[in-house]
Amino acid sequence: MTGPQSLRALLAAYRPAGERTRAGGEAGALAASWPEAVGADVARRTRAATYRDGTLTVLTPSSAWSHQLTFLAPTIIERLRERCPGVDLRRLKFIVATGRSRALLVGAAPSRSRARTQARVAGAARAGVDDGAVAGESLEELLQRLRREQASLDAQRAQAGWRRCATCGCWADASAARTPVCVVCADASRRAADGRIAGAIAGAPWLTFKELREHVPGVDARSYERVRRTLMTQWEQQVFNARQRLRRDALDASDRVVAWSYAMLATQRRKDDLSESALAGVLGRAWADALGRKAARPVREKSTK
Repeated sequence: MTGPQSLRALLAAYRPAGERTRAGGEAGALAASWPEAVGADVARRTRAATYRDGTLTVLTPSSAWSHQLTFLAPTIIERLRERCPGVDLRRLKFIVATGRSRALLVGAAPSRSRARTQARVAGAARAGVDDGAVAGESLEELLQRLRREQASLDAQRAQAGWRRCATCGCWADASAARTPVCVVCADASRRAADGRIAGAIAGAPWLTFKELREHVPGVDARSYERVRRTLMTQWEQQVFNARQRLRRDALDASDRVVAWSYAMLATQRRKDDLSESALAGVLGRAWADALGRKAARPVREKSTK
């Protein structure tokens, strides 16, 4: 905190708890599913590294690998999304590994002996040739096999009545063929809509469902109640966690913001419309006293001169 801020400014910067840890779990799920999605041979030469904002960064041993795998990105994305249905994966970013990571990936190349592999890589480096070109035939064979497998799988799905998602193009089985989008895209759309609702409520916790519809067009009552209950639970937990600071009279600005937000959301009243008795009914007398307490101003003594 650099100084006093308005309640509106603090609410605008609010983010629901748990968003920072979600990406870590999704990255782990993608990394665990990577070998199954690309096959053991490709998995030995690549590593699923980081995941952020729908993009999975993949380390490769050379620019040739990055270039060739880019053509198979749609197929790999589809396989990963099938194995990780709760992950909103939209893009693969292939980058050449450096340092020890690259040495490990290059050393994973299939060969009759490790010495021969190292000699080939060293010879390519001295000649200024990309190591991917040395193993180009093996790489091309792997990619061709993946393409054949995917083409065969696509034909089987089309024959079985599967349809492609209208949003991402991934296949959806016959049981879900009645809907135009797949489960992953539908879940991503729901989360995006919930995010808009949460943002509107965080900025104005007193809004009723009828009032919220003016700010978030298309919102339905079920989504509003789901997001409202989630925020209520999160803010209630944060108020509970601040109880020690409340007892020490050491509340900070964020504690007060959350407490006011919780009270306004619970009563659907604006801050100026909440009486001390209403605050006490929602938060308890100690919180009502703390939120209603005004900073004492020092009294200046009158000069006798």
